[in-house]
Amino acid sequence: MLCLCGLALASEQVNAQPPPSSDCENKYNQEIIDEISNDNQLVFSADRVELENDNLFSLQGEVKINGRGHYLQADETAYSRQSEQLRLTGQVLYRTPEFSLNSEQADLDLRDNSGSFRSTRFFYPRMHGSGEASLFEISKQNLASLYDVAFTTCPRPPDGGEPDWSLHAPHLTLDREHNLGEATHLFIKIAGVPLLYLPYINFPLAGRKSGILPPSYSHSESDGYDFQLPFYWNIAPNQDATYTPRTIQTRGVMQQLEWRHLLPSHQTELNLAYLRHDQSEPDLSSRHFGRISHRFNHATGWFTTLDYNHVADREYLNQLGTPFHNSDDLRVNRFLEGGFRSSTLHWNLSLRRDQELSDSVTYRQLPATSFLWKPSSLRWIEAEIGGQWIRFQHPTETTADGDRTTLRPALQLSLQGAAGFITPRLAFNLSHYQLPEESALEGAAQITPIFSIDSQLVFERPLLFNQKSWRQTLEPRLYYLYIPFKDQSQRPNFDTTPLALSWNQLFSPDRFSGNDRLGDAHQITPALSSRLYDPLGKERVRLALGRIISLEQPKVDLNGAWQRLEYASYVAEATFLPSTSWSLHHSQQFAVDGDSRSTTTTLAYQQPQQGEMQLNYRHQPPLELRQGDLLTNLRLSPRWQLISRWLYDLELDQTLDTLLGVEYRSCCWAARAIVRDEWKSSSETTERSYYLTLELTGLARFGGSLEDELEHGILSATSP
Repeated sequence: MLCLCGLALASEQVNAQPPPSSDCENKYNQEIIDEISNDNQLVFSADRVELENDNLFSLQGEVKINGRGHYLQADETAYSRQSEQLRLTGQVLYRTPEFSLNSEQADLDLRDNSGSFRSTRFFYPRMHGSGEASLFEISKQNLASLYDVAFTTCPRPPDGGEPDWSLHAPHLTLDREHNLGEATHLFIKIAGVPLLYLPYINFPLAGRKSGILPPSYSHSESDGYDFQLPFYWNIAPNQDATYTPRTIQTRGVMQQLEWRHLLPSHQTELNLAYLRHDQSEPDLSSRHFGRISHRFNHATGWFTTLDYNHVADREYLNQLGTPFHNSDDLRVNRFLEGGFRSSTLHWNLSLRRDQELSDSVTYRQLPATSFLWKPSSLRWIEAEIGGQWIRFQHPTETTADGDRTTLRPALQLSLQGAAGFITPRLAFNLSHYQLPEESALEGAAQITPIFSIDSQLVFERPLLFNQKSWRQTLEPRLYYLYIPFKDQSQRPNFDTTPLALSWNQLFSPDRFSGNDRLGDAHQITPALSSRLYDPLGKERVRLALGRIISLEQPKVDLNGAWQRLEYASYVAEATFLPSTSWSLHHSQQFAVDGDSRSTTTTLAYQQPQQGEMQLNYRHQPPLELRQGDLLTNLRLSPRWQLISRWLYDLELDQTLDTLLGVEYRSCCWAARAIVRDEWKSSSETTERSYYLTLELTGLARFGGSLEDELEHGILSATSP
């Protein structure tokens, strides 16, 4: 069995398309019927009515019949009152709330809603589809048969020529009772030329149905062609599965399976992939991938999350890929979490044991629990207490395991007004380790106070610009932080890394992520920002400058990874919004002597009707990183769209990624072509890939989507 049409609708991940433009509307039966009566009585109207006998009526001249959910119109009608049979001739029009039909002649039996229409043209407004049939038979209320049928969602050309695409079959059956459509010996024509023949198809009239989904095809220089033909199984209204054989030219045939189970509070998904023998990797017996994902969220606040992944080898993601990971990921998730969320309390218990794909391994958290409680504030006073306990286990026997307990209660006074705010805050950080007996830190607890005052004033003044009243602000801000030094050199490092300096980091008490290090601090952060608002109150310009000034040099470090000079740098930001479409954002860090340590600049254009464009520049001299990145997603015309990316490394003088894709979309079909050159660091070569997509609106899509390339090929790689 081959099921093509309805199974383009079977997948729940259907991209929403814009409504068709006026030139996309079919012209069949566009008249609006104000009301189709559902009354059990039939209402007849005509220019002339002749009574041949007590049973037979003859109606002539603009005959109209309304009732029982139907509307009929014809030039002449013969009606038998006893048998409730109708014969309509001339310009016959038949309408229901779902479709309309034009015919030269019709015979109807109103008792069981059966009948036949000859030389018909029909129109389905909901899907903008229309068609023709030599005979349209309704054998009972929910079953229809069409003969010599042609169907399309394209408008008919004014000259009466062929539509852009059409579906042709000698026999088509529509069974509404079983939600099933069937056709035999079907041809699909593109511009009037038959391109695809199917001996049999079936499809759902509404919703989803089991069968074969449209295939996808791509080509790369390293793997050759990559062909996938999915089979969809609609198990139940809340459960389905998709089996996809995948043929890779240089590697072999891979089996793929996706199973989904959806409930209002539960979502479960299983993904499997298996390649018995990879012809390109003879040393590997088999290659496989597995994933199970489960999410539960209850209205009472309880939740659970499971995300467990497994790959057979380290090169699987780079060579075969999955929709859930990037090719350069260093590990895949193995994570289980459960807990409770409310407006005042958040508690969770979790297990994490990721699969490592590199030599840089991390600790497992078996188990971990944390909580944060924020009781209702009392006017200006806010209180909270958070805590965490984790048992860390290392995959290697040479590294010691251990338990870590942290607790951080805090009390904050929030005084805010139109002219600014001042927020004193006092917290205590308590940490305790349970380590092997030979450790000098075994059983030792450490309590450290954290005191900060964050304050800001807001000054405003009016400005007259271009004969209009603007508003400028001047916002000085001062942040004071004191954390006494505590020796932490004997502490292990389970999950802690230094935090990079940023604007928000200027006003944060933490220099490190994780809880193995608490940075000492006796510092102030003076900062100054200014904003410019237009007459409508929209922010157009923002300038900001700030720097951490240490009153005492910090001593806490993490294996020399924390850079004091970086934290002593100035942080400057500038944002310019000249219009609703254009924006310019610049962020820079530079040392006291003026040397730049980090620069990020983004010029963006975004307009709903025309698309978006983004130019990024990143420069980090300490890391010898200097890259330019140009992204476009532009609508060149109502029917043409262009996407592109050019990622260039100025330090290496090397193009890292180039992507160019075009799309042509009419009201009833779309075609996309994408070519991508991607630098592979593992082989130090550039690999070219091709993607082609043909989509027949309302019928099927052959290949991947342009939106998928935007998400996975561009947007996922734009983060600095």
